[in-house]
Amino acid sequence: MIDKYLNLPSTFQLRGNSKGRFLDVNALFWNKLFSRESLKKICRSFEEKHKFSSFDRKYFSYLCSSISEIKDMMLDCYIYKNLERNLLFCFKVFLSVLSLLNSVNSGLEVLLSYGIKYYKDIKNVGFNSFHDNGFIDEFFDELLKNPFFENCVRYNVSIHWESELFSLIVLSNKIRQKFDDVKIIVDLSEANEQADFTQWLASKFIRKHIDNFDNVYHNDLPVTEPSDKDRSSLSYTPRLSVNTIFNTTKISTRLFNTRCYWNKCSFCTINSRHKSDFAFDSLTKDAKETVDKLILELSKYNELLYLTFVDEAIEDSILLYFAEQVINHKMAIKWTARTRFSGNFTYENCKILSQSGLKMIGLGLESVNPRILNLMNKRERNYNIEELNQIIGNFDQNNISVHSYFIIGFPSETKAETKQTLDFIDYNLKTRKYFTFSANHFFLMKGSKIYHEPEKYGIKIIDRNEDVKIGNIDYIDRNKGSKYTRDEIVYLAKKAYSKMFFKKIDGDYTIMIGYDFWDFIDRTILFYNHKFYNDKNPYWEDKSKNNLAADDLDSYYKIISLPFHERDKFRIFDTINERFVRFSRKHEVLLDHFIRFYNPELTLRQNIDRALQIRQTRVLKDKSEFLKMINQLISCSYLYRVGKQQV
Repeated sequence: MIDKYLNLPSTFQLRGNSKGRFLDVNALFWNKLFSRESLKKICRSFEEKHKFSSFDRKYFSYLCSSISEIKDMMLDCYIYKNLERNLLFCFKVFLSVLSLLNSVNSGLEVLLSYGIKYYKDIKNVGFNSFHDNGFIDEFFDELLKNPFFENCVRYNVSIHWESELFSLIVLSNKIRQKFDDVKIIVDLSEANEQADFTQWLASKFIRKHIDNFDNVYHNDLPVTEPSDKDRSSLSYTPRLSVNTIFNTTKISTRLFNTRCYWNKCSFCTINSRHKSDFAFDSLTKDAKETVDKLILELSKYNELLYLTFVDEAIEDSILLYFAEQVINHKMAIKWTARTRFSGNFTYENCKILSQSGLKMIGLGLESVNPRILNLMNKRERNYNIEELNQIIGNFDQNNISVHSYFIIGFPSETKAETKQTLDFIDYNLKTRKYFTFSANHFFLMKGSKIYHEPEKYGIKIIDRNEDVKIGNIDYIDRNKGSKYTRDEIVYLAKKAYSKMFFKKIDGDYTIMIGYDFWDFIDRTILFYNHKFYNDKNPYWEDKSKNNLAADDLDSYYKIISLPFHERDKFRIFDTINERFVRFSRKHEVLLDHFIRFYNPELTLRQNIDRALQIRQTRVLKDKSEFLKMINQLISCSYLYRVGKQQV
């Protein structure tokens, strides 16, 4: 039997990993979508149904000619540090392209965070019923012309998010139409751990299109726990996933091959691959042995490491033991982990964690209201707001950034209770060095306690697609009291997210951009990678400074094409702030020379000096004013830093 492996259009990714019998369909999808050829087609399709404004026609013409440069900038955001604003620039460019594409599609959207999202009844997506007569249909048809699909009997399709179900059904149908006697297998080894995909196995509709599922349950894992009879030790050697970010080795690992040590939250459902019967809820002998094995593995790297624990939550005493071992072994590690709020996170213990290299801690809080926390069954005891602020303060004072998880709009939650949590978020956002958060509106997840006992929580499930959905099940909240509507809760959540990126919220557009951007950097993991080196919020920094420091001047930069105003070549469009920026007319020759002869192999200082040589009689005056223009280019993200000169 000939096996081949592939993924599906999903969260945005440009750097492909196709190799041998694996086809990176996701990277192929995004690279094709953000190509000059596709962008021109999208613009033509848009004009057939709508009308471009004069500015939009000029701007999208600029994007067609510059899209390759902008994709290169996006790739650089994965390689170089301190490019958060450039990331926002690229995001807004790609978002504008998708806005055109989505305006001509019906029933579906392409989203940077999710890939292809289908809004109609997915059970109507059959062998012949899906045709958008545009990019999506064309992509799948062209994909099957790839030689990869020849001479294959079994296709193993990797799934990560529930939203990929649409692409799975469409591709499965098209494969079966073109090839005979093939099997479609869904591999769930990389599936989102916060959703239980066993629900797909019970769906008759899904099973019509899929032959089988692999890596569904905990005992399918390569490393399994011993049975009760043979149990002499629960410790095992954690498996390391190694890659590179920002020219530094990053290791991701699951410390324990067991379930979340709390595993009692009423809203939660865990991927069945992590539903073991055991958990490490204290620093046992087995827990110590596992940490010691990990330390031994990490000691083999004689370099700075970024380390991410992907466990849902690690108990506080175990985290402290790991930190002590890192210090004792004099290891150079910057690391992140998730845990639960605990009174054991004193100032002294947070100092130990900081000394070991802990850069970010994820803390599950969900709400600050005692009644809601009791309904959630979130912890063994409730902490009052003063205690919660003290714990966050202990981390903050030791230069460990806190990322806290919240849920608003829980069944029966009143407006006053929602406000209590949002006020807590605002307070810490404004007073801490770099406090961040996830403020999700409540999702009803299939498999959770609330789902199984809706009457207990005062809700009624009304979702007609309940048989194929895993998350975001539709329901009615029948509880009494003054509560926000579902739409109001979603809006409040989006507004909260936008505050992490914009100090000033300027209308609903800013709110939507902030939320969409959060969704993007969360799903691409870029947000968490940036936490390794940022001690303060990079999006709140003032980039409009007038003076370039020596460190800036002695660094290397790249420049991309500038979108000049159609009637004024002294103005360029600032994509991030969505406004035009004016340059001094008397420096037209200088700016033109700087751009045309810019050499990325020279430092910024050297490029500036080369440009100034053409006006030697007024160098001093010109240089002062010209540097302001350079700052504007940097602020607008058209000139961006990619490395420092080695001295």
